[in-house]
Amino acid sequence: MGNRAGLRKIDAYSYMKLEIKHRSDGTALLHTWRTGQIYWGKNRADLLSDWTNLMHRKYCHHRNSDEILVHDSRRGIPTGENTFDAIYSCHVIEHLNLSDAVQYLGELNRVLKPGGVCRVSTPDLAREAREYVRQLDRCLEEPNEEADRKYELAVRALIDQLARQQSGGELLAIFRSSRLDKPYAFERYGDVYREFLADPVPELVEAEVRSTSKPTKGRGLRYVFDRVKLGIIRRLTRGHPFFTGETDMWEWDQYSLGKAFLEAGFNDVKVHTYDSSEIPDWDRYQLDTSFDNETPIECSLCMEARRPK
Repeated sequence: MGNRAGLRKIDAYSYMKLEIKHRSDGTALLHTWRTGQIYWGKNRADLLSDWTNLMHRKYCHHRNSDEILVHDSRRGIPTGENTFDAIYSCHVIEHLNLSDAVQYLGELNRVLKPGGVCRVSTPDLAREAREYVRQLDRCLEEPNEEADRKYELAVRALIDQLARQQSGGELLAIFRSSRLDKPYAFERYGDVYREFLADPVPELVEAEVRSTSKPTKGRGLRYVFDRVKLGIIRRLTRGHPFFTGETDMWEWDQYSLGKAFLEAGFNDVKVHTYDSSEIPDWDRYQLDTSFDNETPIECSLCMEARRPK
């Protein structure tokens, strides 16, 4: 099972565990993610019907308006071993520091059945770095307005979410700037670019998770303590991205994520495209495909691995 030292125990949070959902064929699929209005709106019906859903939020542990467990992934996955036939973790791992990320992968391994597949998507550090160097070289070789605009976005895409001091940071500022190269921004960010501009797809707005801060139910003193602690943290930090979880705590490439999978006890590590997967019925779900059904919802590194039988 790999190096599992230091994994957090979940017993203290057993008052609100995952409610496991099974498909008609008896299999159980886990979906865990952090945010994305268009992403959730497009996929909401399938996810609520066929998947067990766990939404990552720092310092949180409650159910939202869709009865989804909103939970701090650093606490572990609140369910027993060998529970799921497949797992998809969508843009969670970059919001954990390096040691927490390896522990998180270990937890995904623990709750996955032997032989099951785990898919992780995350920003691709190598792609971002190469794009930054490409745009830098263009500016140095042949300076012009177009090259400068693309460079501004490329350098912010590489650095901003690791260092931002306020929600949206420099990336939001450049997205809203008149200097933005809009076709380039859409090419780089897809539907995420639309969300930055607060320009969601109208037919998907009503499917948004409306509340991740107000609980619909809770149990016991542990729950009350958890809510009070969250309120104090929010007041003291004034919504700083580091504490709300918006900041990226680590960036991954194919090599480093592959090593982390192996360290967490997985094998058979592979890179996949946004529209390919070994998760059963992925062609039906296509969670990483944009609402236009032709492009990725955003350009990401997608890797899969299996828990050894």
